[in-house]
Amino acid sequence: MTTRVIVNPGVCGFTTTITTNKQPKRRVAISITSDCKQVSLLADSLKETGAFEIMKPMQECEVFEKASKCPLHLTCLVPVGILKAIEAEAELALPRDAGIHFDNTT
Repeated sequence: MTTRVIVNPGVCGFTTTITTNKQPKRRVAISITSDCKQVSLLADSLKETGAFEIMKPMQECEVFEKASKCPLHLTCLVPVGILKAIEAEAELALPRDAGIHFDNTT
């Protein structure tokens, strides 16, 4: 199985595509493409991780640890997108859209 997630980051405009593939021993291969320089640094440092990274506390999660060293903007959605792709690829959750929507009607 292959899982693909497209992250629309908002105002910066740097769309990111995350592709994950299940590997032996509960590992997940990760491929990330983006025009964002910081996300590209993350892509270079995060090629594979354990499927159960999604169960760890945030301060112990390899994805967030590496994202903080790139350094990504604090509100960047890419790290969560990576974790959602891992979760779906590892069959720990169904692949469903998620999002943030600003209600500007008020």
